[in-house]
Amino acid sequence: MTTRALPALALLVLLLFAVAGGCSEEESSQAPDAGAIAEDASLPGGDASASGPDAAGPAHADVGEGTPDSSVPGADAGGAAAEDASADGRDASAAGEDAAGVVGADAAAVTEPDAGPLASPAVARLGSPEDAVASYLMDAAHSEWNMFFGAHVPVGRHFDGAHVSYHTALRFPAVMVPRGATITSAKLSFFPHSAVDGSNNLWLNLYAEKVGNSSAFDPLSYQSGRPDQRAKTVAHVDHWLVRCNSGCTDLTEWDCLQRKLDCWDPAVSFTCPKDLKALVQEVVDLSDWSAGNAMTLFLVNAATDQDGANYRDHRTIVGYDPTPGASQPPQLVVEFAP
Repeated sequence: MTTRALPALALLVLLLFAVAGGCSEEESSQAPDAGAIAEDASLPGGDASASGPDAAGPAHADVGEGTPDSSVPGADAGGAAAEDASADGRDASAAGEDAAGVVGADAAAVTEPDAGPLASPAVARLGSPEDAVASYLMDAAHSEWNMFFGAHVPVGRHFDGAHVSYHTALRFPAVMVPRGATITSAKLSFFPHSAVDGSNNLWLNLYAEKVGNSSAFDPLSYQSGRPDQRAKTVAHVDHWLVRCNSGCTDLTEWDCLQRKLDCWDPAVSFTCPKDLKALVQEVVDLSDWSAGNAMTLFLVNAATDQDGANYRDHRTIVGYDPTPGASQPPQLVVEFAP
């Protein structure tokens, strides 16, 4: 090679190195860009990784000790939803309780005897053998009392030598008359028990027990709660004359029709000719009376020895005896206007 050619060759070599160096620098300059791209590509993962602990950590911390600002949205959403659900549950529970309470109150109101309109007449009958009771003073010297009760009871005077008075009580356990109603009629009816004593003459006073709800009788308790011991209404029927006079005429006896009825027939229900509306009115006007309460009527002897030998005995009426049937016990029929 000539010396002249050397400078040209050197120039070519330098040119090649320059070109190679430029390409290397260009590739090198592109590498960071790729790395940057890789880093950029890793940012979502990094953000997700970062947001994961931040979301989990603060949300967990919110339960125990307070929530950083970054966790408030998630915690608030979950907590508010839970609180709303809890509130909804409480509201539903309260609604259920309210509904149950209202229904229960309405049901109680319906079953209350005074809740609805009651039909007139009200018909009441005895409900048990203890609802027909007669007390009498068996031994006046020792103040010993005795009682009859059950299937049949006496009215009038005891048949012994002293002819003491019977205090006969008929208790009607469910009289469906509203408090304060105006009583227009009250009739007592019963069946005679025996034709043997059905013509004995009687003087009777009729009362009602002056109490808003008559308590049951205990026929085995001779010391308290007897018919003769109970409070009686001021209103009463005074000296109802019960005697048999089937031969009377309207021209000779002013109460002839009553006396004809007073010849009792055990097969026929007997209705007391006296209207007891004043007695019943006094009871239903009491503040503690309520429809469906119990009411007791008393048939008390009013005769004395001065009335003569014809008024020293008794008659017997059917009390509570299920054998003849449900129509046999005494019956009280009350007509009223609300």
